[in-house]
Amino acid sequence: FMDKLEFAIKGTPQEKMIQEHFGGTYANELICKGCPHYSERSEPYLAVNLQVKNKKSIKDSLDALIDGEMLDGDNSYYCEKCDKKVPTLKRTCIKRLPKHLILVLKRFEFDYDYMQKMKVNDYCEFPEELNMEPYTQEGLARREKEAKREENKDKDKTDEEEETNEPKYNIDLYNY
Repeated sequence: FMDKLEFAIKGTPQEKMIQEHFGGTYANELICKGCPHYSERSEPYLAVNLQVKNKKSIKDSLDALIDGEMLDGDNSYYCEKCDKKVPTLKRTCIKRLPKHLILVLKRFEFDYDYMQKMKVNDYCEFPEELNMEPYTQEGLARREKEAKREENKDKDKTDEEEETNEPKYNIDLYNY
């Protein structure tokens, strides 16, 4: 629907309206674990597609979106900067949230035995309010920094002043 609408208003003064209101950006990240390098590619979206099969809630679906996969062994990522294969975390997270968030629940999947689409009838809960901060690039970085700090807490017993671990923006900007 959004693609058709975007095509229909192309070339008009309202051409950028869809992107301004519904457009967000994913960050496709490659985080090398065997070296200090990092790679990121941005990808625009108008809707966040969520798997609902075997997911109890929207939050579980969003967690699955950002979990990513570890590339190691024969499937390791070739780091051009190090000129070698290294274990790497490959994940997608939200770099920029839109003004109006559209979540698309993937309720159909292709059944190769019957060669047709089949409806997924799994129950999936969704909250009245949804805080998207944990699924953003900023939220993930903040949580990883916090986990690293906790890990190093026992090792480094200095009296350093605690950094604030608050989101960069007002929390209301993450709520839908």
